[in-house]
Amino acid sequence: NFPFQDPFSSSERRMNHAKFNVLGTMLNQSFKWRKSILSLRIWSQLANREIPPTLMESTAEATQKDQAHRFALEHFYQNKKWKSNSRLGFFTENLDFRQHHNANSSLSQTQSLLSETDWKFKLLKNLELQFGAHSTLAFAESNGYENLKSQLRFAVFYGISHQFKHRWQQQFFVRKEWVDNIHVPLTYSYGSTFQIHKHLSIKANAAYLFRVPTLNDRFWSPGGNPDLKPEKGHSVDFGLYYQLKENKTWSQKLSVCVYHRRLHDWIIWLPQQTYWSPQNLMQVWSRGLEINQFSAFRKGNWYYALQSNLSLSYSTNEKAKMENDASLHKQLIYTPVLQYNIGFTLAWKSLEFYWQQGFVGERFISTDNTHSLPAFHLSNFRITWKSNLKNQPFHLFVQVNNLFNNSYQVMAMRPMPLRHFQIGGQFNLQLIKNQNKTT
Repeated sequence: NFPFQDPFSSSERRMNHAKFNVLGTMLNQSFKWRKSILSLRIWSQLANREIPPTLMESTAEATQKDQAHRFALEHFYQNKKWKSNSRLGFFTENLDFRQHHNANSSLSQTQSLLSETDWKFKLLKNLELQFGAHSTLAFAESNGYENLKSQLRFAVFYGISHQFKHRWQQQFFVRKEWVDNIHVPLTYSYGSTFQIHKHLSIKANAAYLFRVPTLNDRFWSPGGNPDLKPEKGHSVDFGLYYQLKENKTWSQKLSVCVYHRRLHDWIIWLPQQTYWSPQNLMQVWSRGLEINQFSAFRKGNWYYALQSNLSLSYSTNEKAKMENDASLHKQLIYTPVLQYNIGFTLAWKSLEFYWQQGFVGERFISTDNTHSLPAFHLSNFRITWKSNLKNQPFHLFVQVNNLFNNSYQVMAMRPMPLRHFQIGGQFNLQLIKNQNKTT
């Protein structure tokens, strides 16, 4: 029952029915033999959530239980001339939603089997070839589907990388994919990096894009749209990258990137009268600027770091779907024009202090941009103590979220908590029997 500020009455209220708990486990085991590494990864998560009421509802009883399990087996091999990486994975996810305690369960189950392999061959000192194949077989069963749905995807790709005098690097890739009965054209990407100074380089990338609708996009009920078209379009980006590193004392990174992306039949979920449904926007033009910065300084037992990023993004619908389309040239919903984050770390020996300041700009919640959610600032502060127990690393932390008690919404009519606290810890168990054999 977290506190929040009611935007209609400006009074502080408590959000009922908003409890959740999450339990997660992760295993990462690797075996090394000669030039091969075999890795096993297992990840599981269980979550129980109460779905709180919106500002227009007085009470709610909806609950949701999630189970997710992922298993992955990976083999890596490398010698002087070539290297290979093969992966096999199995993912399963269950979602059980109930509108109230006595309601029938709305159960969704998905299983996916993935296999990937890619190979790299060094033909010359500055020339490398790469090719591979990826396949995914997915099954989905739900009360929202009329029957069991499946999707088979298979793709092959080929690429070439070239480096000229350690200053100019180029990469070109082509990819062909088959998805059930959907025609997927050949896609490609090209990337180039040129070092104009020992600390400064420029990068440019271009690609032709194509995305097939997912099973949920097409068949989820209510809201699924079996008539969705695939997305297709192109993207271009250009950036300047600066990197300075002096021994282990000082490091500095800065990147400034501009991008342009134009997609036809963009798939976007939009709110309808009683539920959300995916639609194809005729043409979406995304363009913007991204700035990322990181600097760190270490002296003795002291460590300082400053990290920041800024995003300026315009994403607009550029083609009318009908006469007098009010969404023409308007910003996409829930897509802020301006966002930024700043994080500062100060550490002394085993004690670490971290402060984060974020800003999210105004977000429109209607396609004609007549209704919006206001911009908000958010501050978090964390204290962490790191140590070892019998050579096994662990840490404890205390975190204050929404430090300055700001009122904000991420989704319309769903207020977020005011100031609240987190206490937690993490323990990493590392078993090493033989450094040359097993890690």
